[in-house]
Parts: sequence; C-alpha cells; structure tokens
Amino acid sequence: MSKTQKILLAAIVLLALTVAGFAVYYLYFKKTPTVIQGPGQQQGTTTLPQGNIEIIDSKLKKISATAAISPTTTADGKRVVYMGKSGGITELDFTGENAKETKFVALQNLFSVSWNKDRTEFAASYETSEGRQLRYYKTAATQTAPYALNIKRVAFSKTENKIAYHAVDASQNANAIFVANADGSNAKSVFSNRLQDARLAWIGAAKIAVSTAPSGLAQNLLWLLDTETQKITSVLSNINGLTFLWGPPGNRFIFSKTTPDGKNLTLYSANTNGADVKKLDFETLPEKCAFSDNGETLVCAVPKITPDILWPDDYYKKQYDAQEQIWKIDLASGKKDLLYEFAADKNFDVANLVLSQSEDYLVFTNRKDDYLYSLKLK
Repeated sequence: MSKTQKILLAAIVLLALTVAGFAVYYLYFKKTPTVIQGPGQQQGTTTLPQGNIEIIDSKLKKISATAAISPTTTADGKRVVYMGKSGGITELDFTGENAKETKFVALQNLFSVSWNKDRTEFAASYETSEGRQLRYYKTAATQTAPYALNIKRVAFSKTENKIAYHAVDASQNANAIFVANADGSNAKSVFSNRLQDARLAWIGAAKIAVSTAPSGLAQNLLWLLDTETQKITSVLSNINGLTFLWGPPGNRFIFSKTTPDGKNLTLYSANTNGADVKKLDFETLPEKCAFSDNGETLVCAVPKITPDILWPDDYYKKQYDAQEQIWKIDLASGKKDLLYEFAADKNFDVANLVLSQSEDYLVFTNRKDDYLYSLKLK
C-alpha cells in the first residue's frame, strides 16, 4: 500500500470515528427540551360539560370534575383558573359555568402551581423521591425546563414578569435571595442571609415579604426586603405560629399568632410596618382567608370549635378536623358577619380561597378531597 493510500485510509477511519462519536453523543448524552402537550397547541382548548357541577345545597356546589391545584383569578379578575391534579388548565366562571380546559400533560405528583401576573407562565412544584422539584412552563410554548435543584419554591411579582426565590448552596457557602426572569435566567442576588427555609411573598413593585418557616414551637420573624436598595427592615419578631397574607393594595396584612406551645391561635391585622396591630378575634390561619380587591374586607373559613392541635404545624400535616363557618369582617370598623355554616355531616377544610370582585362568590378547594367548590355569598 502506497503512502498516499495509507494517509487516505487513516483520514477515512478518523472521519468514521468522529461521526460515530457524535451519534453516540446525540443519542445518549445530549439533553433535549422536554416536549409536552402544551396549552399553546392548536385545538388544545375544549368546552367542558355543565354536568361537572354538583349541587350541595342552595348556596354551595362542587364545580370541578377532578382534584384542583392552586386556583386563582384570571388576569382580569373576572374568572377562575386552576390546574388539574393530573393535568389540564381549566378556566371557568365563579359559578362554575362556562368551563374551558386547555390541554396540558403534567408530570406525576403535581403539588402546587405558582402563576405569573398574566397567568401565561407558571412554576409547577412536584414531589419526587429526591424532594420537591420545580419546573418552569410558558403556556404559549410546548417545552418545559427545570429550575435549579436548590430552588424549592418561587414567588412571582405582581407587577412584572419576575420571580424571587431563596437558594442555599452549601458546597459554595452561598445563601441568598435572588430576583430573576420568570424562567430563572438573569438571576441577581439581592440579599445574602443565613436562613435555611425562607418564605417569600411579593407585595409590591420592589417589595418582598420574607419570613422564617412557620411553627407554633418557634419564634418566627417577618421582614420587608427592598429589591432596589437591597435593604431589609424588620416588621414582626419573636411571634410563635407566624404565617401571613398581604392585602392587594400592599398597605396591610393579616398574621397568625400562638402561645409558645402552639396553642390559642389568634388572627391579627397590621400595616406594612407591623404597627397598628388589631386583634380580629378569629381562631384561624391567614391561609384560610381572602382579601377583597380593595383590601378593606376579609372573608375567612373559621372552625366553629377550634381543634386542640399544634398550630400551624398539625394543620399542615392534615391533622385538622372541624365544622367550619365562613365569616366576613370589615377591617376598618371591625364589623363581622356570619355568611355560611357547613353542615355538621359535611367534611370540609377550606383552603386556597378566591373571592370574586363583587364579593358575591367564594371559590375554594376542600383539603378533604381537593376538589373545587363555589359558595354564593349574596
């Protein structure tokens, strides 16, 4: 074999090996986006039958055919949108009528959904053998991408398409709160800290409420973080059983408080700075309440007889059982009205409350069966 033939043969072998290497890479190693049956696909929206509505009594009805995840209002506040436990994004009236479902195939063990302000993007939280994991979705696309594994929960801004999250990376000795685009890109650290499990809620254009993980057996803290100045100020400190819910205008919030043994649960309201504290005389959690659009009225699910449990720890573990009532309170005057009482033989644990703009309907999930219900208030 001549020298030229040998060189040519070597080149052919090298080319063949290169092509084979690329083939192995693309077949086994290259990460490709996960393709889903996304909400943006044509012919993905269908009208659901009215038969999904089940009348309970003259005011109460079940309005979902499957378990509902994280209901909220549509962007204009006129309708309700929620994620089905096994997939499908459903939009419907507060009465449960005119329901339309957009096809969406969820992964297994969907736990919760955090929506952006326009309801066009969301973060879906899944329970896995390795703990809670988050994935980002954009409803106009047919692909999904995971957030970093050290991001366990996100909070969407109410004014722009941004998220805030708390991330801890022990290997890098890093612990900070970040602000990023909805998909997690362009992340910027806005506050370094030593918290292990911070809870975040975006309450204004550059204001984020930050709290420690709630427990009736620990003194919890609440701060306000300014993402522009990166300064943090104390709002409440050394409060056992502290959880909170901010009103829509962002100038007032409610919070819970217990004794050091996690008993004697009480609900309070306060202004943004934690001053002007008012006792509301309701033994319930902020998670079981909803503000009116103007923030002046509060509607809450309250146990008729408060169970003797550790608040809020046992409630989160679903060790709560009580006959519930729906109350309305005017935060300025303190006037309270009983709106509805669930029948003693009906098993309800009201959560994820969504109040209509005219305050005539309350939509919520029942933690006993995870279905969506509509209650006529007027």
